[in-house]
Amino acid sequence: MIETSYQDNARDQFDVAVSRDVCFGTGGVGFSSDGGSERSRDLLMDVYQPAGIKLGTKLPALVLAFGGAFHRGSKDDDTFEDGEWQNTSIAQYCQTFASRGFVCFSVGYRLTGENPDPGPERWLTDPEAISRSRMDHVRDLLGLPPATSRILANGMEAAFNDVTAAFNYVSANASVYDVDASRIAIGGFSAGGTSALYAVFSSRVPAAAVVALSGRMEAADIQYYVNGSNST
Repeated sequence: MIETSYQDNARDQFDVAVSRDVCFGTGGVGFSSDGGSERSRDLLMDVYQPAGIKLGTKLPALVLAFGGAFHRGSKDDDTFEDGEWQNTSIAQYCQTFASRGFVCFSVGYRLTGENPDPGPERWLTDPEAISRSRMDHVRDLLGLPPATSRILANGMEAAFNDVTAAFNYVSANASVYDVDASRIAIGGFSAGGTSALYAVFSSRVPAAAVVALSGRMEAADIQYYVNGSNST
């Protein structure tokens, strides 16, 4: 489904066409270490494209993932209130940047509550020692019972792999979306920003830039992947 929207703002330059629910892969859910995944589901993104660009123009792109402590949020809306402030949704970032000439991709990924299959690529060097305070806080807000570190790590790694797959899809289909393949940035908010960092420094996607808003990596993983302990 394609929609066209426009924000009445003097800084905006282009109308924005939005293509919703573009499938960029599949991922397993209902995972157990003994029996694998119960089923797989489509991984979806929304594509925000500036309208009226001269035919054949190759544009920079942003691949952005939503936030929510790997437990909540979506590609459509990841806003939440925390005290006196509320974050800007990734969808709104996509809308704004597309109106200024970027092709933007709002990426959906599997959440921890789906019991996602973490996939064959495991990027956390010490999954039992992950920083879990924010995830525990959000689980409490959602009324969910405590989870083991392994369950939380599985949710994180599924997101890392999904965001990596989204970048690779955009890169492989750059010509379809009039994107300059050498100018694709990746990023996101909170869990999405964290997933983007792992996609770059662990999965080694060739992003032109990383825009990680409140994203982070585990200290052991920074040492391994960023500071050179990983010989590969």
